[in-house]
Amino acid sequence: MRHFCQPGTTLIWANKTRFDSDLVFVENFTKTFNTALLADNGEVRIYSATVREESELVMVKERKGEDENEAKQEIPEGRVKRSTGEQVQEYEDKDEQRKPGDGDVDNREESLHLEDVNDIKEEEEEEEDDTNLETEESGDEESDGSTSVQQNSEEASAEKKHTRAWAPTVYYRPQKEVYHFLGQDITIEESIDSYGGTIWPAALALCRLLDTPTGRQQINLLDKSTLELGAGTGLLSIVATLLGAKLTATDLPEILGNLRCNLNRNTRGQWRHEPRVTALEWGGALEHTFPRSTHRYDYVLAADLVYHHDYLTELLDTMRHFCGPNTTLIFANKVRYQADLLFIANFQEAFHTSLMTELDEVRIYSATRRI
Repeated sequence: MRHFCQPGTTLIWANKTRFDSDLVFVENFTKTFNTALLADNGEVRIYSATVREESELVMVKERKGEDENEAKQEIPEGRVKRSTGEQVQEYEDKDEQRKPGDGDVDNREESLHLEDVNDIKEEEEEEEDDTNLETEESGDEESDGSTSVQQNSEEASAEKKHTRAWAPTVYYRPQKEVYHFLGQDITIEESIDSYGGTIWPAALALCRLLDTPTGRQQINLLDKSTLELGAGTGLLSIVATLLGAKLTATDLPEILGNLRCNLNRNTRGQWRHEPRVTALEWGGALEHTFPRSTHRYDYVLAADLVYHHDYLTELLDTMRHFCGPNTTLIFANKVRYQADLLFIANFQEAFHTSLMTELDEVRIYSATRRI
């Protein structure tokens, strides 16, 4: 902030206070800049600020020293010293009652501070709730392998009742996952998105297969034109690129930033062919945006894409579109709901399929399009 705010620059800063450290930052911010509060909706405060001159900063430091010395002075018995920001109020009795609604600035500032503390407590409680929820979900995933057909049916029914529109919002999360494939560490940055920002079992299973001599013999990606559908965080695309594929990784526009970053970070300087990243929404006017005459692929990779059951028709149409007469589709999937079984049935009607292997409840198919 200091670096980019030269004389004549206006800084507009919007902030929601969540933790005690935020309050310390606000205090330092007001000491560094000449600030004015533009708006306060009860949660977010918006400031306008300009950089202080050196002489002003010296005065602020001197005033801070005076305030600290004054605070050390003995306080008369039964009286307290009230402080608001940089202003120090006069001594007053602890028992003194202030009249409600008297418009006192000190009361208003104290009220805002209490609201900040309450916000902090609410945020901490929400984080605890989220942690408990994640623990419960983790337990559900571990027991997924022994789920009966009846339970699957109940889950499918519950999912139908709670269907939500899929419009992922991706935020950066400073959390890294490190995987070891093809003799090297692959570092993946995940993002906070229910689906596209997380690595799922089918991608890991397919990477494990490609990490074996048998798997590379079955799926020979060297110098092959390869398309990945729903690339997500990019782990499978990274492995394919390191195996020498001419790779194009696709996903929704919201996912591409993190995908491109992971792909470049783990393959730059090692690729045989520079990978491409492009937006692709399933279904729609694919012949217009990706005409078959110019988009021909030797391999199409698809791992753990059967999540959004409102889009299964579009997914199958997209698979058909990109699979020409000489294209091999590698499809890895973990069955979770009854609707997944219906998609598999439709998939096998549209393609000649063979089950290559099953790893950790993930089935990996090789398929070619029916004429």
